[in-house]
Parts: sequence; structure tokens; C-alpha cells
Amino acid sequence: MTDLESTGPHPVKILLVDDEPERHEGLISRMRHRAKIVSLDPSDVTLADLADIDLVSVDEYFADEWYGSIADLSASLRNEDGLAVAAAFRSQARGLSKDYAVSLHSGELARLAAGLPVSTREGLTAAQHDLDWVFAYGSDAFGERLVDLAVAVRSATQSGSSFREDAGASWLQAPDTSWKLVAQDQIEDCRPPAHALAENTGGRSYVRWLAQRILPYPTFLYDQNHSANILGILPESFQAIASLGKVRPIEYRGPLQSFLGQRWWRAGWQGLLREAGVTTWDTSSAKAEALSRVLDTTLLPLPHEQTVVTYDLESRVVDVGADLTVSVRLNLDGWPVFADDPWASSAATASDPSLLRLVARADRAQIEDIA
Repeated sequence: MTDLESTGPHPVKILLVDDEPERHEGLISRMRHRAKIVSLDPSDVTLADLADIDLVSVDEYFADEWYGSIADLSASLRNEDGLAVAAAFRSQARGLSKDYAVSLHSGELARLAAGLPVSTREGLTAAQHDLDWVFAYGSDAFGERLVDLAVAVRSATQSGSSFREDAGASWLQAPDTSWKLVAQDQIEDCRPPAHALAENTGGRSYVRWLAQRILPYPTFLYDQNHSANILGILPESFQAIASLGKVRPIEYRGPLQSFLGQRWWRAGWQGLLREAGVTTWDTSSAKAEALSRVLDTTLLPLPHEQTVVTYDLESRVVDVGADLTVSVRLNLDGWPVFADDPWASSAATASDPSLLRLVARADRAQIEDIA
């Protein structure tokens, strides 16, 4: 049980809406220690079922047989798929003055999210359809992630107006360290819905912002790849220090901490570098040497002195420590303006017309020089 779960008097409640509700029996049993989960056919859901839930998640595609039961309804009343059903639940939430989250789960996410980058398509698809999240159904982690989202929503609704006080830093559990104010500034730079919008949605908009706009990208929280890059060390060296006592406070332990994998505070890494007597702009070899002294372990530097993280067309990481001098910035679909820039190698973009079209205008001259 997480700290967030222990603060509430009752387990979170989740409603799964599926034309085959019995297929979730195993998940319900596995997750009963963390949440009360009920699975119902969409035709069986009543307003009473929506009264005290934290999250409702709807299956995207129903079997053909299910649609026979609504064949005679007018076009304005027919729910042709899970998106329409989810929209109805969102409307019911407004009518009931409830702040439950609405998500979608699909075993055919590639079909629903056709054309969107693979690595960020869950969040992008959710934003496209006014949902809090879209889950790829079928993985072992589905149940855990489902509950994580419900726990975050419950926690946000209990936080009241506290988001306004510090841009949500307390709710995010920013640790009380020498770099806490820097972390708060970095949170504010990412434009959180910390004022009227958070209050008007019971904090749910803040959860949506965290899930869709922060965790998938390098913002005030970094994944392992960007953590290794900012420290100037090989990923293997980063793995060796990630559990050290001096590093542990930098690990993000707030809401959705495991939702998209482990994250660390960017301000924390910057503070560690300052303690070591270097900055983020120093060379990889200088940072690795200084951190080796502070952490009392041997760390191997990245192969280039100034490095960036490079990506492919699907927003997937290609290289953790690519040479900055031969890299160009990309304009990837859905990438927040407040996140660190995504990069690609100049050679890769010069040989790939699809990638070339995404190169930022200011960097296109560098590609022309190669051509």
C-alpha cells in the first residue's frame, strides 16, 4: 500500500464497463487488497453505480451481439463504441457533481490510436478524446495502473484548494530538501492547472496533467534515460547509483510514481551536480569524475562531452548520450513546449524523409549542410 492509499478511510472504488464483464474476475481478485472493483455490462450500469466511484474505465470495442440490443434506438441515443459510453459517463459526472475519472481500456489500441507515436499514444489518445487516460488492455500491469490512477484521483479530490498554495508541489510530494524551491519553480514552468481549473474539477485536471503532459516527457521529472544524460554517465552507471542513500531522496514518490515507470526530480539531479562542484553544462567526463568522488563509486562517462537524448518517429529513445554537435531538434506530435527538446542525429534525419519533415526550422540548415 502506498502513502497515498493509506491516507484514505476506504479503498478506492473502480467501475469496469465491458460487454464481457466476467473476463475481469481474475483482475478483481488480484487487486482486492488495493481497490474495490466492480465489472458490469454497459446496459446494466445505473446512476447508483456511479455515486461513489473514483474511476470508471470503459472497454473500447464491444462484440457485435451487444449492438443488437440497441438497434432500434434513435441515432442520438445509440452508443456505437466505448468512446460514446465514456462520454456519457463524463456527462453523468457533471449531472451528479462528481469528480470521478473516466478512462478507456482497449486490446486494440493500435487501431484506435492509428498514426500516433507508439511510446506516447496512451496519453495522446486520451487527450484527443477528452479522457483521463487510455489503457492498453492485456498487460499484467493493467490492474496496478488502473488502481494507481484511481488512487491519484482520490488523493487529488481530498487535497481541496491546496494546489493553489504551491502549484501542487505538496501533492506531488516534493521532498523537503535544499532544492525544493527549485523543483517548485520547475513545476510552475510546466503550467499546472493549479488554480480555478483544479478546484472546479476536484483536482482531477491536475491528475490528467500529470499523467498526460508530465510523466511521458522530460519535464521537472526525468526517467532513467534523461537522468543518466543530465549526469553525464552511462545508463549502466546510473543503475548502479539509483538505489544509493544519497540518491534516494531524488526519486519521485508522489502520485502515479510507477504509472509510466520510475522517475526522479530534475532539480534533485541539479542539486547533486552542484554539490559535486559541476553544472549541467559541464562535460560528461567532468561530471562523471566529480560524481564519482561525491558518491564514492566509479562512474563511467557518456561517450561525448556534450550530449542529448535522441528519438525516432515513434517518440522512442534511440540514444541516451548522442553527440549534441551532430544532432538536431525535432517537432514531435504532442510534445509539450515546456518539456526538454527531443533530438535526432543529423545523419538519421538526412536519410529519412519522414524524420526530416519533423526537424525544427532553426536546425534545418544543419541538415542541408550534410546533404
